[in-house]
Amino acid sequence: MCGISGYLGKNTISPHIIKKTLDLMSVRGPDNQSYFNLVSKNDNKLSLLHSRLNIIDLNDRSNQPMKFGDTTIIFNGEIYNYLELKKKLQKKGHFFKTKSDTEVLLKCYSEYGFWCLQHG
Repeated sequence: MCGISGYLGKNTISPHIIKKTLDLMSVRGPDNQSYFNLVSKNDNKLSLLHSRLNIIDLNDRSNQPMKFGDTTIIFNGEIYNYLELKKKLQKKGHFFKTKSDTEVLLKCYSEYGFWCLQHG
């Protein structure tokens, strides 16, 4: 099972702390460790950390954090009906670069917004 971690606040998290956290999370997901940093308009700092266990789409293209447009996601779980959701999104004009359920969730969010989980 993948590992996720994050931080939101006024302080900047040092690269050393991010690396240490990812190293600790590697037992949850030994296949890839990565992170994303962002500073918001009101100067809040956001760090999203992900430690991946390859289960669906073993290709590196499915590593996280995953970005589409101005939206970035880290996700730990499994969407059992993601293939059906993917077909619906493809009919609406969405194209997919991966075979992952994470990309389906990300595109679902881009299509439906906050209430995307109600479209499953």
